[in-house]
Amino acid sequence: GYAAVVSITFWVINSSDRFLLSAFKSLEDVGIYNAVYSIGHIPRTISALITFLLLVSLSKMYDSRQHDKVIKILFKAENLFIAIVIPIILGSALFSKDVVLFFSTERIAQISSPNLFIITLSHFFLGIATFRSYPFLLKKQQKIPAVIWIIAMLLNIIVNLILIPILGILGSSLATFLSYFFAFSCIMYFSRSKINYGYSFRLVIILTLSAAIANGVGLGVQKLFD
Repeated sequence: GYAAVVSITFWVINSSDRFLLSAFKSLEDVGIYNAVYSIGHIPRTISALITFLLLVSLSKMYDSRQHDKVIKILFKAENLFIAIVIPIILGSALFSKDVVLFFSTERIAQISSPNLFIITLSHFFLGIATFRSYPFLLKKQQKIPAVIWIIAMLLNIIVNLILIPILGILGSSLATFLSYFFAFSCIMYFSRSKINYGYSFRLVIILTLSAAIANGVGLGVQKLFD
């Protein structure tokens, strides 16, 4: 069914960048990209954990017509995800080299650190798209997400083919971002007509400013001791 199409296209998006990197570049580039992707994948892991815990209970509530309760839980779950992940995103922007260096070598950190922020941000948008996909799942209307993910998959492959020969690892990171951001934008738009539980713009702004200040202080302290 459509759920299988979503799963397959999502798997292709996750795999095609490594396959094309190995075709156009070296295995070392694939290894570096894998290392960065594993760290930047954290937001996706968090969203998957939250949505896994919600799936059964939300389905039962929706089937028993407790729609208001479903909306409230989805809104709180998405806010929880945002609250956890925004500081991680800002940390990956300011301290990407240090994070990669902790798990690898100076050379790898130098090459791959710009990609960590892009991958982390990509998986933030993927996480939000996962929450916003619930209305389709609960209403058993998976055709729209399936079409969206097919287009996202094709976009990912095309952008990888264009950018990898020019930019290498950075090209793969940008292809991942563009495909996930495309899916996020489309799912946000179409899910409004299914179950609309609003947007957390105020929370995003507050958390972004707070995390930026905290990370800025941390960066200042780090420079004092360098």
